[in-house]
Amino acid sequence: MNSNCQTHSLDWNPILQQMQTEPGQDLPIFPGDLKTALLAHAEINQTVGEAAYQLAVEISQITTQSDPEITYWFSQLVSLLHLSDSLHSTAHLSLPVYFESVSAQS
Repeated sequence: MNSNCQTHSLDWNPILQQMQTEPGQDLPIFPGDLKTALLAHAEINQTVGEAAYQLAVEISQITTQSDPEITYWFSQLVSLLHLSDSLHSTAHLSLPVYFESVSAQS
């Protein structure tokens, strides 16, 4: 499968490129345990990763429930989780600056 999928500096192409269309299948499938491959690639907490995978599967049930679609939704959820972590880890840095500026104005 030739597709370019990169989110939050994670390149999902190694997983996508392993997917192949089998005879009698309309959509490519991952030759192995997709969940294990995605969780290993995601660089997130195992429990959170499993919840993200389950949500990706549930979202994909709306349309094709295919391995590429599960991978897409999982990658988007992981990207959102990474963004959330980044916001939480830097949020405390702006609070002292805010309080200093408020104190200076008083």
